Amino acid sequence: MKLRVATILVLAGLIALIPKSARANGIAYDFGGCTDSSLCSGDVGTTADFTSNLLKITATAFSSDGDHLFIKTGTGDERGLGMTGTTTDEIQPGEFIQLDVSSLAAAGFTSGSLKLGSVQPGEGYKICVSNVAGIISTNCITGHLDLTSVNVNFKGYKYIDVTATTGDVLLAKGFIPIPEPPSLMLLSSGLLALVGFALKKAIA
Repeated sequence: MKLRVATILVLAGLIALIPKSARANGIAYDFGGCTDSSLCSGDVGTTADFTSNLLKITATAFSSDGDHLFIKTGTGDERGLGMTGTTTDEIQPGEFIQLDVSSLAAAGFTSGSLKLGSVQPGEGYKICVSNVAGIISTNCITGHLDLTSVNVNFKGYKYIDVTATTGDVLLAKGFIPIPEPPSLMLLSSGLLALVGFALKKAIA
């Protein structure tokens, strides 16, 4: 009986050793929250870093007027990262926020999703992928839905550019899914089966 209990404990311990990244739901970024410099609202300068699970995204503001990044902390869809220069402090057509996702690419990630906020009827946005800093790409997808996940494939690219096509919008959230590697799925399934078998034998 003691041997069976010991076996169960060992197997349970092996499952606990499976890397957390393999069991996580994903990496989430809140662009309406605090930057790595603990700046949580208002004008945060031309660049700001956001880190989740040790993976950093750097946001940079680009406009002809030299506008800065601006964190809006309202409720609902009025929370996110915009730009100074207007009364709304949101991203306008002709200016853009460029996200440096090179740390994600270096870690092996190739896709994710973004949510844009404060998208009113008649307003729209454009999300592009690029390898050139400071110049918005023409490799883009467009949208007009408020706080709706937009899938972005950035495989082979260093930057993601976000701008408005009409009206003004906010960069609200980002999410990078972490798929569980097949080998780890097999390992965890096998270990769970062994635990179940050991429990059955221990009870019998």
